[in-house]
Amino acid sequence: MNICLIEPFYGGSHKYWADNLVKWSKHNFTVFTLSAKHWKWRMQGSALEINSQIIKSNIPVPDLFIVSDLIDLSFFKSLLPEKYSRVKILFYMHENQLTYPKSMLDKEKEFDLSYGYLNFKSCLVADFILFNSHFHKSVFLNAAKELLSKMPDYNHLASVDIIESKSDVLYLGIDMNFINSILLKKPYIKNPMPTLLWNHRWKADKNPQGFLKLLRNLKAEKVDFKLKLTNVESESKIYQTINKEFNNEIVFNGKLDSYSEYIKEISDCDLIPMTSNHDFFGLSLMEAVYCGVYPILPSNMVYEEIYKDCGFSYYNDEAELLQLTIDRINSKTTLNHEKIRNILKKYDWNSVIADFDERVHTL
Repeated sequence: MNICLIEPFYGGSHKYWADNLVKWSKHNFTVFTLSAKHWKWRMQGSALEINSQIIKSNIPVPDLFIVSDLIDLSFFKSLLPEKYSRVKILFYMHENQLTYPKSMLDKEKEFDLSYGYLNFKSCLVADFILFNSHFHKSVFLNAAKELLSKMPDYNHLASVDIIESKSDVLYLGIDMNFINSILLKKPYIKNPMPTLLWNHRWKADKNPQGFLKLLRNLKAEKVDFKLKLTNVESESKIYQTINKEFNNEIVFNGKLDSYSEYIKEISDCDLIPMTSNHDFFGLSLMEAVYCGVYPILPSNMVYEEIYKDCGFSYYNDEAELLQLTIDRINSKTTLNHEKIRNILKKYDWNSVIADFDERVHTL
C-alpha cells in the first residue's frame, strides 16, 4: 500500500511513532510533518498548511491517509482537492484534550473545551480511529459523552457510539532486539546504593512536583539513595530545585548523545517511581522496565493494562508511594528480567508492526 502519513507535531513520542511506522512497516510512505511547537495553533491551523504542502507536492493519490491527532481533521478533509477526497483516513490518537491535565495557566482562567471538541469532531469524521491503549479509548469516549451531555440542546450523544464502532487500539513499540544487543555488551553493575530514575519530560502531566515531594519525603525519612536524571529542562523550576536540593544524590544529570548510551545509563538504575497523573502508554517507562528497572506505579491508570501479569506495585496516594518506594529500596530481591521481558514482548516493534500492517491492509 501507498500511505500518506501526516504528523502535525513532529517531536517527542509523536516523532518516535511516525519514524518507526515508516522504518518497520512493509508499506510505502509519503510523510508530511510540522515542527513540534505551538500545539494550539497546530490543532487549529495545521490542516491548512498540510493541505498546501500536499497540493504543492502533487503526490500520487495514496491508498490511505494516516493522520495524527493535533489537527482539525474536519477542516483537513474539507480542504482536500477532489482527487484525494475519496481516500480513507485513519486517525491516530496519542492523547486528547478532553482529559489532558490543566496547566497552572488554565486553572487561573475558564478552561477552553474547544480543543477537546476538535478531537471529538476529528474522530467523528475519520473513517477509522486507533488509540494507543484501551485505557485511552475508554476515558476519551466517556469524556466525550460527558462533554456532550452538558450542551444545552441537540447534543447527539449517539455520535459517541459511532466513534466507538470504528475505534480500536494500536500500542507503541520499542526495539527490543536493539536494546538486547546493547545490554548483552554491557557489564552488569551492582549499585552500592539504590538508584532512582527520572527519564521523562518535566511537564505537568508527568507530575514532577510529585516526584520532588517523594524525594523530599525519602530524605526526611533518612533513606539513602542515588538519582539519575536523563532529561534536562533548564527552564523547569522543579528541575532546578531537584538539582539544587539533591546535588549530593545525583550521579547522572544530562542528555545522552545516542539511544544506545541512553539505554546503558537507564539500565544501571534500580527503581523508577512513577508520579504521572496522566499517561496513555508511557514510552520512557516501558524502556526502563524492559531494561530491568523496577517501577512503582499509580493505580487506576493505563499501567494496569500495559503491565498486567507483571506483579508490580501500585499505590493510591502519596503515603503508599513513599512506603512502597522505601520497601523496594530496602528489598534484596531483584526483578525477574526473563519473565518481564516475555510478558512485554507484544510491545516489540516486530509484533506491533505486524498488527499494524495487517490492519491497514484490510481497511
